Amino acid sequence: MKNEKEKTLFSILSKECKSGQFSVIEKKDLLFSLSKSFFVEEEDLDELIYSLERQNRIKIKYEDENVYCLSVTQIELPQQKREVSPSFKKSFLFCLLGGFLGGLAGSFFAILIFNL
Repeated sequence: MKNEKEKTLFSILSKECKSGQFSVIEKKDLLFSLSKSFFVEEEDLDELIYSLERQNRIKIKYEDENVYCLSVTQIELPQQKREVSPSFKKSFLFCLLGGFLGGLAGSFFAILIFNL
């Protein structure tokens, strides 16, 4: 999905359309639900709906100036990849380097002690 507006609209539609059946949803209800998070006009709503249809996330049976009849084809959003935080990377590298240097120092002292 391209942006947060599409994700929010998709989650609203997923709640409204149960088990892949077509549902009639009024535009004003969608605009009201989206207005809690974003400023969206009717033209923006139409563009978001068509964008979701182009991505094969919804199917539009019909629409008029007040309602949409649509169905959600994909119930869940795809899981996003989790990124590893920079602090975790630093900790991992510090532990790796510390373990290597500790092993090297231990080997050095073992050789030193056994050669005396």
